[in-house]
Amino acid sequence: MAFKLVAAFFLVAIFGANALSFQNCDSEAPIQIGSVSVKSPVTIRPGARIPVRARYSNRYEANRDTVFRLHSIKVERNLFWNAYVNIPIEEYIPIKTFRCIDLEALSPIPLCPGELGNQQFEGSFTIPSSLNLPGIAQTFGSGKYRVAADIRDETGQRVVCIKKAIVQVKL
Repeated sequence: MAFKLVAAFFLVAIFGANALSFQNCDSEAPIQIGSVSVKSPVTIRPGARIPVRARYSNRYEANRDTVFRLHSIKVERNLFWNAYVNIPIEEYIPIKTFRCIDLEALSPIPLCPGELGNQQFEGSFTIPSSLNLPGIAQTFGSGKYRVAADIRDETGQRVVCIKKAIVQVKL
């Protein structure tokens, strides 16, 4: 459950941001997110489909058994204007490693292997039906969030990193 919550929130953060409201952390990372478009606010409920359009570049070759590690993640909730407060989500992330095929099950794009080069797509991803919405609503609630996340492979190589991803969420 914790993996699905974090993965869903991470995907919403990435795909819920528009082109001006996030940054890639590392210009040398093999996956660079160019632009993303999604209807705001993003409604999170079990089974919800979230349509997305995006551009990205991929120089990383993953297979079904590639292991990724959530090196770091930071979630902050907007209180007012530009004031954010940190949301401690470590308790929701007991397992920080996951196989590519597990992440691909939640993603709107093929990851294992993903297509190399500059890509664009129009598709959707589905919020897991097993999502514990009452528990999430107590911790997170509807609102504006800022997310930073750094994903690395099993060798420690940074694969993708975003910061200042802004997403409006409705629970």
